[in-house]
Amino acid sequence: AWTENGTAMSWNIEYGATGFTLGSGTLVSGVTSNPYTLSALTPATTYDYYVQSDCGSTDGTSLWIGPYTFTTACVPFAAPYYQNFDNTNAPTIDQCWSVITTGAAWIRTDNSAADPQRTAPNSI
Repeated sequence: AWTENGTAMSWNIEYGATGFTLGSGTLVSGVTSNPYTLSALTPATTYDYYVQSDCGSTDGTSLWIGPYTFTTACVPFAAPYYQNFDNTNAPTIDQCWSVITTGAAWIRTDNSAADPQRTAPNSI
């Protein structure tokens, strides 16, 4: 979602992986709903997006505003779930996991309403 400061009823959105160069992302033209839902995004991935107002043939388009950043939800998983976190010194974990206390427990961070947070014992 974005805040329209004028009277535009149509917008262009360009998005891509965080840090992409404007002009090299995926362009969605003629968007008429705010907020707008992007589809076919990769789970647990951070994206940037820019928005441009389109005021028609008389007033033309605005400058691009952004980047704005969002992260897609983690992939839900079904219990039981086992992850042994083999590397005892500095485990490499994706953004869906975080350390509560070293040697104690790991928690899966999930921003999906379909999958509440689950705690898995650390097997280190």
